[in-house]
Amino acid sequence: MFLVGVIPGPSEPSLDQINHLIAPLVDDLLLFYETGIRYTRTPRHPNGRDVRLALVPVVCDLPASRQLIGFASFSSLTFCVFCPLNLREIGNLDCDSWGQRTSEEYRRWAFRWRDAESESIRAKITTEHGVRYSELLRLPYWNPVENTVVDTLHALFLGNFQHHCRVVWGMDVKVEDGDGSTSDPLTSSLMTSLDVQKAFVALRKGSRKDVEALKMTTLRLLVQERGLRVTSRRKHVYVDTLINYRVREGIVDASYKLISPDPERFANARRANSERKKSRVLGHARLSEAWSDMERTTLPSWLAAAPAHIGEAKSGKVTADQWRTFCTIHLVVTLVRLWGTKDNNHSQREQDMLHNFMNLVAATKLASMRTMTAQRALAFKDFMLKYLHGLQDIFPGIPLTPNQHNTLHLFDIFRRFGPCHAWRCWAFERWNYLLQHIPTNRHFGELEKTMFERLCMGQRLRHIMNDAIDSVSNALRALADSFNRRFNADKRGTRLNDILAFVEPVQSPAEDLSLHKDTLTRVEVELLRRHLESQATSGLAPDAFRYATRVRHACQRHKKFHHRGASYSPWSSSPGDSYVVIGEDILGAWYAARIQGIFSHTQTPHSETRVVNTYFIIQRFKPLTIDEGSLDPYRAFPIAGGRLYHDTVESTLEFVTMKDILCHFAHTPFASKELGDCVHVLPIDRVCYYSKFKPPGVLISIQRSKDKIRRPMPRAR
Repeated sequence: MFLVGVIPGPSEPSLDQINHLIAPLVDDLLLFYETGIRYTRTPRHPNGRDVRLALVPVVCDLPASRQLIGFASFSSLTFCVFCPLNLREIGNLDCDSWGQRTSEEYRRWAFRWRDAESESIRAKITTEHGVRYSELLRLPYWNPVENTVVDTLHALFLGNFQHHCRVVWGMDVKVEDGDGSTSDPLTSSLMTSLDVQKAFVALRKGSRKDVEALKMTTLRLLVQERGLRVTSRRKHVYVDTLINYRVREGIVDASYKLISPDPERFANARRANSERKKSRVLGHARLSEAWSDMERTTLPSWLAAAPAHIGEAKSGKVTADQWRTFCTIHLVVTLVRLWGTKDNNHSQREQDMLHNFMNLVAATKLASMRTMTAQRALAFKDFMLKYLHGLQDIFPGIPLTPNQHNTLHLFDIFRRFGPCHAWRCWAFERWNYLLQHIPTNRHFGELEKTMFERLCMGQRLRHIMNDAIDSVSNALRALADSFNRRFNADKRGTRLNDILAFVEPVQSPAEDLSLHKDTLTRVEVELLRRHLESQATSGLAPDAFRYATRVRHACQRHKKFHHRGASYSPWSSSPGDSYVVIGEDILGAWYAARIQGIFSHTQTPHSETRVVNTYFIIQRFKPLTIDEGSLDPYRAFPIAGGRLYHDTVESTLEFVTMKDILCHFAHTPFASKELGDCVHVLPIDRVCYYSKFKPPGVLISIQRSKDKIRRPMPRAR
């Protein structure tokens, strides 16, 4: 990570003012691209090194990206960077009808904006075309449409999940539960009962002008309470929808004359406002159920936990990782239990809300995987469209948001840049946090220098401490251990997990402090021999048969085993790290197990180099029978729902290796009248659904556009 510059604040630059700050950066980028730079000496290249670089994706949140690339605000009528859809038509989910913006058009209007003779002309260009000038357009290779990405941290977790819970479902522990049919969370100020009566009178016997005279918030309330679907934010669309509704319902005839009076409707209208205040989908009772399930759910130690009483003001600000855990794990556990079982205790609307939410969870899980295929990108788009269509049907009075629209464009971004872990904001948000916590005197001109120097000092110190871990000096190793415990103790969350997931394991049994020497029992020796023989027979490890003929009894047992950002432990020491999913893939044959022990075993066949392997001793959870499986409500959602197992483990011990383990799972006790004591198993799969075999479809890394030929970068001079 290289820190180029710091904008001192206290607030961000307004509109195009940022161009003055990024112009020096663009000057350097042009030099690096056109001629390259030769460094006379680097740590790895003492004789010098030619360096070329280019700016490709712009990674930041929605407001920052709009300002940086010179585009109008996401709340303007021309709100989308990728397509020319108007904000008033944001409910249009026919992606093929949107069209596409092009870099040529973008640049043409941006340079016209730059060369405009007056501010009024500039304002007109921005209003009509959504474009301002950006210094980044001086880079000849840079495409403002294709090289702008939708950050999944803000779009999926802080965006879609938070919006669905707080806005669509109105999460509020202070109110009672409801089905969401009489609430309009987007209305900032509730209407009075008099407003409701006037609105009903206008709808009941007013002319079109009377309906048009109603406020937009009033029209939205009338549309929502009647379950009418509106696909545009334009007022005349709401008016047309209501006019057609009252004709269709027989309130008036074709000439808009009242057919029959209905005085009871006045009483209902008077109660509408008070009813709207009383209930939310995520009210006190359902949140309490979720909190109860959260207390009983066991999670792996590397996962960021959600606040115990999320939804209460005292829980504070909820982070992206916490929204991810709450929505993909805890709400799945609770809502499927409440709304997904085959009984008469829940309504059809609750089932519809459940399926709608699970479509969002499935889309988010697919979008967050660390591998991406063409098939998976299509599946993400399909689930996201199902979610948004369902949202329009279930909550017709709540319009879609620009963020939800942008989420659909992730399909094209996946095709260009591959999986999102390489271009999401977790790492950058962490750097912002570190910079903001550097003490300064707030003097402009000194502040930036202080931040840069302190940041470099911290990085150098971390590098020294990392080297000290391998030092021969006991004192230096002890110092490094103390440093890591103080500053690197918390390894939970997506940021570190993304980083460590791609680091090759370097844990050596001889250096692992969690190991202690031991001897395999007779049962373990026999199981290990059978395991090696089965590998040799199946062809997975042809040399395993030689090892099986002379299994050594000596071993080294692990209390904790770290692999690619995750920790694994025996059930007796850390239950959360012991619950694992084993099998071929999450959508196919897999089973739940718990780790009973971990040991490393050394084999030295003949005079060859010794081979060290780590084995996991596991016990399977007892699966449901086929008939029992039909009573499992979670199996209706294979990507996001998990499965039920009996809350007992098989007596048989088995050996598996790290290659056999797909992921950890969230463990939640589940009591059922028909099935007895069960446990809900929810795989926490962050990699892919086909981890051991080639995934269907083409594995995507970076795919260039086929309809354009970009100028190749020249060789470094």
